[in-house]
Amino acid sequence: MRDESGVRKLSQFRRFLVQCAIRTGEVLNYESLTRDSGIDGKTAEEWLSILETSFIAFRIYPYYNNFGKRLVKSPKLYFYDTGLAANLLELESTDEVMTSPYRGNLFENAITVEIIKQYYALGRRPHLYYWRDYAKQEIDFIVEKGGRIRYAIEVKASADFDSHAFATMNKLSETLGLTQEQRVVAYGGDDAYDTRFGRTVPVSALAELLA
Repeated sequence: MRDESGVRKLSQFRRFLVQCAIRTGEVLNYESLTRDSGIDGKTAEEWLSILETSFIAFRIYPYYNNFGKRLVKSPKLYFYDTGLAANLLELESTDEVMTSPYRGNLFENAITVEIIKQYYALGRRPHLYYWRDYAKQEIDFIVEKGGRIRYAIEVKASADFDSHAFATMNKLSETLGLTQEQRVVAYGGDDAYDTRFGRTVPVSALAELLA
């Protein structure tokens, strides 16, 4: 990829990749990314484009749809291969991932890729966004279909069910028009639950959910 794209500053490019991995699942602050990578904004955008066209990383953009709120406009950054992100973070075992401060980000990355994979497996293009307003209310993923929200998905790496995971979706239900069925928590456990707050599903149930 470096050879074909003409990347010559290999040490800076490596640092850039690591800084991207550190920001996995986060709203992208371009100023911070360029500063910590030691490159300028133009180079950062060029290298992000290279990562996207090479199917190494991708950006998910905020969900607007004419809501009367001040919403964050920057995208969130993810890797197509969660293992690559973990490797760049020098996490070499499951135990290291489980105790890492990046565990939640990497689990969110894995959920993102699983959603995208399921849609492509069905021959459909995913319409995947996130919600974050300036009051710092955030929903990890908004799945859109036919110009409307199909699901709002919150991601929790914990293997235990926690009703508090629905808190932001409940607050935004009126604004976004979310029904109980549309509110979903994808978590690190094994069982699916239907609750009065919404649906809690393991990774293995995402395919059924999105079919």
